[in-house]
Amino acid sequence: MSSSTYREVRTIFHFHKFWTSLRPSNSRAPRFASIVSRSGLTRSIATVGKSPRLQSGKQFRPNGLPDPTYISRVMQKELLAKKMVDNGQTILYESPSHFRFLFGAYSAAGVCVVSVYFLFANEFWKPIPGLSWVVWVGNRVGMAAMTFMGGFFLLRTSRLITSIKLKRVNRDVKLLVSVRRTIPFLKQKEITTSPSNFIIPYKLVPELRRPSWATPKTAKYSGSFPRRITNRISIELWKLFAGTRKVFTHEGFLDIMIKGTKGLWKLDSSGNLPGNGKGLLSIVEFEG
Repeated sequence: MSSSTYREVRTIFHFHKFWTSLRPSNSRAPRFASIVSRSGLTRSIATVGKSPRLQSGKQFRPNGLPDPTYISRVMQKELLAKKMVDNGQTILYESPSHFRFLFGAYSAAGVCVVSVYFLFANEFWKPIPGLSWVVWVGNRVGMAAMTFMGGFFLLRTSRLITSIKLKRVNRDVKLLVSVRRTIPFLKQKEITTSPSNFIIPYKLVPELRRPSWATPKTAKYSGSFPRRITNRISIELWKLFAGTRKVFTHEGFLDIMIKGTKGLWKLDSSGNLPGNGKGLLSIVEFEG
């Protein structure tokens, strides 16, 4: 390890240690968020406690004057981001493969669209002679419900963050956030923002633990050829159902807020975070 890299790691460690020490000792907020990577390894990424001095929304005092604590913290984060860029640490986050998640979402949306088209094309929404009014009214309600559900599944595929990188813009260092679009095969949307405008929430729906037989390190691909094929099919089916389950439960996703943009952005906590995420968590803000 070079001397510059050692100084960078030491700076991040001391700054993070000072940051977390400001958290009240009697706080019940979790100090560590367990993030499970695709390889099944559990990495504990330190997060900041909900100390009143560290709330991202407290930029101004009650008298309307800027809070010097917030200004000092933002300056420290910008300086740390510049040091990371100078040392070549520009990649802060890379999302995992969302193929199974997208497959489940688009499949569910497709079923809804086909169902609505079937009811509409056969005119089941009109009064049918000889049948009770409950039938055609129920068909109309079903068409409305299926249309709503189809739109819901399509919206699940939008605003997925695929990567977060540091980018030097003139003399400043910005975050380059790449976002997947709802329509496949379109160019990803890129958002350039300051690290202090990237706000991570405290709430996270934890992802269900992966079975031991489905983890890469314990997956059994040995034995006879039929047994290896069976094990492989079992693991792939489990991954497919797990990806489809995330469409309904939203598990493992963080709802990120970026100042200057509308709505929330989804960040998959099972993605690749170099350095256990200390680089990203040290320069962004947390929901206060």
